[in-house]
Amino acid sequence: MGLREWGSGLEALAECYHKYVEKCVVEVGRTFQRRKKIRHPTMSASTYPYDIDLIAVNPNQRKVILISCSERWERNIDRTQREFEEYEKFMRDQEGLGFGNEVEVEKRIACVSISDENRRRLQERGIKVLEARLMLEQLLVDHRQNKARKRKGAHREPLLWLLQTLDKEGMLRK
Repeated sequence: MGLREWGSGLEALAECYHKYVEKCVVEVGRTFQRRKKIRHPTMSASTYPYDIDLIAVNPNQRKVILISCSERWERNIDRTQREFEEYEKFMRDQEGLGFGNEVEVEKRIACVSISDENRRRLQERGIKVLEARLMLEQLLVDHRQNKARKRKGAHREPLLWLLQTLDKEGMLRK
């Protein structure tokens, strides 16, 4: 499986998590890409332009969540903080999306694995870390609650269908 498929899978997981557990409307971040100077790529991966992968909006709580997805998060924390701040400014700016100061903006990193040191440093800067394991566990809890309430057909996305099937066949721990 290539990197593109890993990235797409993690984005799909983060999208399902925010849509069904957090009860947000989720939009792919490429819709809101900002203009930027593109540097010529060299051998270092850090020279490529970087954008937020998903944007989740919860209108009931007046909250916008900026989500960056990465399989193994080992980025420069200062650079990540600056990029989130640029996006937050874009979200509030009238020439950007025009949300203004009425909404709370939350920053999150969705990843498969992260070191304890990087997790601590990100949380000190107000960036929440979501690991794939945690998101899957929460989606499974949500599925089981819907099952207990006898809700049928609530989730029909491929990832949720897979979780439902694995749970039904007894392949997941209780």
